[in-house]
Amino acid sequence: MAEAPEEKRTPEQKEKKPKKSRRGVETLFRITAANQMRLSDMADNKAHILLTINSIIVSVLLSVLFRKLEEEPELLIPSILFLTTSLVTIVMAILVTMPRIRKNNPTPPAPAGSKVNLLFFGDFYSMSLLEYEKEFTSLMEDSPAMYSSMIKDNYHLGVVLQKKYTSLRVAYLFFMIGFIVSALSFVVTQIT
Repeated sequence: MAEAPEEKRTPEQKEKKPKKSRRGVETLFRITAANQMRLSDMADNKAHILLTINSIIVSVLLSVLFRKLEEEPELLIPSILFLTTSLVTIVMAILVTMPRIRKNNPTPPAPAGSKVNLLFFGDFYSMSLLEYEKEFTSLMEDSPAMYSSMIKDNYHLGVVLQKKYTSLRVAYLFFMIGFIVSALSFVVTQIT
């Protein structure tokens, strides 16, 4: 059935459209936030893989390989390369998963021009419950400010994800290059 022209719609028909589009907007925010959380979890899992693999490598190096250095001193340089690669990769993987929270002492301005993100605990943790409740209630009553706050929250989640994935990529590249160089140095010491 074709929709009635705007001027012929009853007030009930006019009200249905904003509710439907509002529902779509809320679904958009929900899906975006869920996707970003999934991507963050994936990055954390990949960093955990690097941590686990390199912890095992360090354990093996310290318990097995370094004992053989007395018998085969030529393995010293490859062992140090391998150990350094693993330790630096561990630190990089830890940095990927380490939370970064802005250090600020926010004072609650009016939500419309607010610099305090009431959706992120790092911005509102220093507020009292009463202040937070007042500001959040005010935010919920102001749809444009509420959507603006949700947009900013999604944006900042994306910025955090970008930093996390960039750091993770650097960690993987460092591990890959260090692993190759270490393995080649082992081969070279065995050939010569």
